[in-house]
Amino acid sequence: MDKALQPASDASKKSSGGVVLPRDSTKSVEVENVGKRYTVVAQSTNRLASAFLWRLATRRHRRELWALRDVSFDVERGEIVGIIGPNGAGKSTLLRVIAGISHPDAGEVRRLPRVAALLDLSAGFHPSLTGYENIFLTASILGIPRDEMRQRLPSISAFAGLDHDTLEMPLRHYSSGMIARLGLAVAVHTDPDIILIDEVLAVGDSEFQVRSTQRLLKFADEGRSLLLVTHLVDQVEHLCTRALWLDAGRAVAFGPTEEVTPRYRRYLNQRIQQRRGLDLPQTTADATEMKKRACPAFVAIERVELTDGNGNATTTFETGGELELRAQVQVLQPVEDWDLLITILNEVGDVVDEFTASEKGVDLSGAAAGRLHLRMAPIGLYRGHYSMIMQARRRDDLSVELGPPAEISFHVKMALDGIQPLVCGTLPFELEID
Repeated sequence: MDKALQPASDASKKSSGGVVLPRDSTKSVEVENVGKRYTVVAQSTNRLASAFLWRLATRRHRRELWALRDVSFDVERGEIVGIIGPNGAGKSTLLRVIAGISHPDAGEVRRLPRVAALLDLSAGFHPSLTGYENIFLTASILGIPRDEMRQRLPSISAFAGLDHDTLEMPLRHYSSGMIARLGLAVAVHTDPDIILIDEVLAVGDSEFQVRSTQRLLKFADEGRSLLLVTHLVDQVEHLCTRALWLDAGRAVAFGPTEEVTPRYRRYLNQRIQQRRGLDLPQTTADATEMKKRACPAFVAIERVELTDGNGNATTTFETGGELELRAQVQVLQPVEDWDLLITILNEVGDVVDEFTASEKGVDLSGAAAGRLHLRMAPIGLYRGHYSMIMQARRRDDLSVELGPPAEISFHVKMALDGIQPLVCGTLPFELEID
């Protein structure tokens, strides 16, 4: 019998609130063979029948959907664990089960009793109440005395970056970033054993992200635990000691971050290539050969290299720093009215920025050869892995390729001991060919 179909067991070791405590005192969370099942209707039925006779009217059309199946892992006290996976993998469902919002249909969750769950931007908040009223409401639910919470208000306000006038306003007038900041500020100031975060750190400006990261690292140093759901793999690599990879409700891998995330990155790259309808090359040489066969060779871009602001060759940069790219451009066959298209992609294949040489004031008409010099200062990118792709295109029709693309990858770090200046909109590139 599948472990995921085993009924949840009744453990005897419980807290005063009825939460099943971990068997190992060094753990804050123990998840053992957990499964979560939903019943979905495969075919729509009459509304009246659905409302009053749902079980009878849809019996033929109901099916079981296991959002989680046989998931097992644990979290040490003072540990930050990242949960990654594609949309629909079961990440949010897992956090809801751990928080006690949903009950598992199989297996068992054992955890410490005090949990702060940031599963939704407005979860636990009432839109008609002011910021202050929502803070005290959360405190009362968690059993924190009002006088004690009042002493924490200055720290909460400073962490959230919300002044007195803003906290006097009803929450319905807040932006999503303001609600996220207030939610995290309240969570870290209510002394939880565990914080569950579902993509909340992806909301807000760079200053909030840095401040949040600093506080969460301090939170872990105090012996508390954190479960972080995110699509930012680099964030997991930076913050988490271990990672859980979910797919289709099952645990694909769980272990040290440096072992799990490289596998997940390869999986993401394969999905990107498949969506583009490309055959996956087996080696780098195969990939290069495929590109050469796919594109005409009018213009070649060769000897691509990256350096920092001091001229040192590197592929690792810091937000707010300086990046320089140099490459050799050569026209192999006569071609008129051509341009150079430069695209910046993030680690999941989304376009971060895209521009042409002509847009930067460089006219390549009639150019036969030259040395390309591209400079970005300051680097207006968040931490993460990026690729820069350069390719010759027709100036009047950028869909026409005039040569194989040249691609180089690089990594951006973002310091946690200070706020780095991020540039919104078009990245600050300077381009010249000599």
